Amino acid sequence: MKTGIIFALAASLFVGACTSNRPATSGRYDGPYGGRYEGRNDRRYDNDRFEERIQQYANELNLTRRQMRDLEQIQDRYNRRGLTADERNNAAAFQRLQQQKRRDLMAVLTPSQQNQLRDMLQRDRAYRQRRG
Repeated sequence: MKTGIIFALAASLFVGACTSNRPATSGRYDGPYGGRYEGRNDRRYDNDRFEERIQQYANELNLTRRQMRDLEQIQDRYNRRGLTADERNNAAAFQRLQQQKRRDLMAVLTPSQQNQLRDMLQRDRAYRQRRG
């Protein structure tokens, strides 16, 4: 009887310890702020939020409907594409993907809009640095 109680107690402690362990995390590059990749179609893989800023600045940039549509199509294409295993685990590969996406997005803008956007991004970057 005593052995059975001790065995039951040991088994419950073992099961409790196994189920309460936190999952291991790694320093992967595809989630926001070093977050974990949740699946191939995870839409949070661009830490920079470059696309969100373009939406935010659409009025200031005086984007045409066609430009807005082209930007949305580029965004959707990259979202559907997802990340390859190499891009999820290799910082350089992930950075190359981000740079290509930025080039595609910037190609939609006119040269004056590109300069205006760079100025706005620099302004926001300076604001974030002052804010801390």
